[in-house]
Amino acid sequence: MTADAVVLALHSYRNDILDSQLAGLRRYCMQRKWDVIDYCFPGVPDFGRVRRMLKARNVLGIVTSLPVPLPKDILSRQPVVCFDCEVSGLMDGCPDVRHDAAYTAQLAARELSSLSIRNFAYVHAASALYWSETRCAAFRREIAARGGVLSSVFSLPGVCDRRRLLPALARWVSGLPKPCGVFAANDETAVPLLCACAKAGVRVPRDVAVIGVDDNQLVCTSSRPSLSSIAPDWDAGAFMAASTIDRLRKGRTVGMRLTFRPLGVIGRESTARTSEVVNARVVKAVDAIRSRACEGLKARDVVEIMGCSRRLAELRFREVTGKSILEEIRRVRYENARLILSQTDVPMDVVANRSGWASLPSFCREFKELTGLTPAEWRRKSSSEA
Repeated sequence: MTADAVVLALHSYRNDILDSQLAGLRRYCMQRKWDVIDYCFPGVPDFGRVRRMLKARNVLGIVTSLPVPLPKDILSRQPVVCFDCEVSGLMDGCPDVRHDAAYTAQLAARELSSLSIRNFAYVHAASALYWSETRCAAFRREIAARGGVLSSVFSLPGVCDRRRLLPALARWVSGLPKPCGVFAANDETAVPLLCACAKAGVRVPRDVAVIGVDDNQLVCTSSRPSLSSIAPDWDAGAFMAASTIDRLRKGRTVGMRLTFRPLGVIGRESTARTSEVVNARVVKAVDAIRSRACEGLKARDVVEIMGCSRRLAELRFREVTGKSILEEIRRVRYENARLILSQTDVPMDVVANRSGWASLPSFCREFKELTGLTPAEWRRKSSSEA
C-alpha cells in the first residue's frame, strides 16, 4: 500500500464525540499504515474540496457523518460508509454504521428499573430524528418486558428555545406519576428536563430519575444534579466503519445496517448513583487497554491504573463494560491478530508478538478457543474470501 493512502472522514461539527470517533478510525488505519484526513463542514458541505482531495491523494474510502448525501460522482470513485448519519444523509448501497438503539434502551430500562420504579416516560429529541423514535420504541418494549408501564412520551418537535421548552416540560413532568423513571433521547434533551424539574419543584431522583445518552462529560457533570448517561462506544464504532471500508475495497459482502454496542451506563446523581470517580477509572482503563493491550499489558497493570483493589476493579469494570478486564484485553488482542492474519503473510510468531502474546503456543491455543480455527486456518479462510 502506498504511503499516501488515506481515508476521508466527513462531518458537520466538532466536539468530544468526534474526537472519540476519529480515534477509532485512526486506530484501524494505523494498523494498515493509512492516514486519516478529517474535514468539518459546519454549513453547506464544500464538495469541491473533497473532489480536489480525491484527485490529489490515493483515497481508499470515505466515512461520512454529513446530514446530506454525497454527489454521485464522489460516490462512484471509492467505497463510502455512513457513520451515525441522519436519514437525510443515508445513501442507497452504502453501509450504515450506528450505535445499537435497542441495546441502549435496554441499558436505560435496566438502570431505571433497578430503582424499584414501575412508571416510566420518554423525552424525544427536539428535532424529529428517527434514532429518537427508534430508542423510544425499544424502550417501550423493554419496559413492557420488565412489567413496567411507559406512562407518557414528551415531544415538542423543532422547539429548542428554552423559553418555550421549559414551561412545556415543567407542566409535563409535574403530571407524571411519581416516582417515575425518564429516559431522555440524549444528554442535550436531558439537561432541559432537569431544569424543568427544578422549575416545577419535582425532586430528582426521588420523584423523577433521569438518564440520557452520549455521556458528554461537560454536560453531565455540570448539570444539577449530575446526569446519569449511557456512553456509546464511538471508538469501536469508528473502528468498525474503517474495517467496513477495507472489506468493501476487497469486494467482500457487508451488511447494510451495522451496529455497535455502548460501553455501559455512567451512573450519577440523577439516578441516585454516586460512582462518577469509579466510572472515570473504568473509562481510563478501557483507554489503556485499547492503546497498550498488544504491548503486553496485563490485568494487574489495568488494576493499578484504576487505583483500587483487584476485586473492586473487576466489579466496576464489568458493571460498565459487561466484560472482565482480561476479556477486554483479549478482545483487543484478537482484533489485532485477525487484522494482521488477514492482511499480511508474516510468520505466526510475529503475529503473536505484535498482538501481545508472550508465546506462540499460548497464542495458537487461545485463538482456537475463541474462533474454533487455528491462526493458520483463519488466514487461509480469510485469503479464500478475499
